[in-house]
Amino acid sequence: MIGFHGERRRRKRRKKKKKKVLGRASGDVQGLQGGISQAEKESDWGVCATSGIVAAEKEVERSRTSLILVPTLSTPFSFTDTNPLALPIYLLGKMLLFLLGVLVLHIIILILLIVSTAASAWTVGGDSSTDLWYSCMTTNGGYHCKPAGNEDWIQAVQALMILSLLFCFFSLIAFVFQLFKLVKGGRFFFTAIFQILASVFVMCGAIIYTVMRPDDGSGTQFGYAYVLAWVAFPLCLISGLIYIVLRKKE
Repeated sequence: MIGFHGERRRRKRRKKKKKKVLGRASGDVQGLQGGISQAEKESDWGVCATSGIVAAEKEVERSRTSLILVPTLSTPFSFTDTNPLALPIYLLGKMLLFLLGVLVLHIIILILLIVSTAASAWTVGGDSSTDLWYSCMTTNGGYHCKPAGNEDWIQAVQALMILSLLFCFFSLIAFVFQLFKLVKGGRFFFTAIFQILASVFVMCGAIIYTVMRPDDGSGTQFGYAYVLAWVAFPLCLISGLIYIVLRKKE
C-alpha cells in the first residue's frame, strides 16, 4: 500500500511539472507573438513617418523654389525672397526704366526746341504769321514771305534759340557718352551743365521776344511755337537737375 501511494504522488508531481513547463512555453509563445505584432505596428508607423517626412521635404523644396524667383519688370519684389540676387536685379530693372524715362524726356525737349525754332508761328493773327526768320502774309490768294528784320532783339532771339538747341543736342551726346564711360558712382555733371545752359538760353530768348515783339494793333497773338518755347524751358531745367543728382550704378 505504501508503495502504491508513493507511486501516485510521483505521478502527480510529474503532471504538475509538465503543466508548469507547458504554461511557460505558452507564455513565451504569446510573448513572442506580441513582440512580432508590436514590431509590425512599429514598422508600419516607421513607413508612415518616412513617407510623411519625404512629403514635408518636397513641400519645403517647392515653397523654397517659389520664393527664389528672379524678379522681372512685371514681377513685384517681395522682401520675403530668399534669393540674394533678387533685390539687386529688381533695382537694376528699376534703374533701367528710370534711365529710359530720362532719355525719352531729353528727346522730347529736343523735339520741342526744334519745332519752336523752325516753325513760323511765334506770332499769328488774321492772314499773317511771324516766326524768328520770316514774316508771312496771305494776300490775293498768295502766300508771301519776307525776312523778319535786322533788329538787334530778333537776332538775339535767333541766336539764343539756336544755342539752346545746340546745347540740348550736345547734352544728349554727353549723356550717352558718360553712360558708358563714367566711373561707378560718378555724376553726370557735364551733361547737366549743358542742359541747364540750354534752359537758360531758351528762357532768355522767350523773354526777349515777349518784351520786344512789335504790336501793330491788328489783333495778333502768340502762336504755338512761342508756347512750345516756354514749355521746353521748365522741362529742360528739370532734366538738368535730374542729371545733377543722377549717379551711375553697375
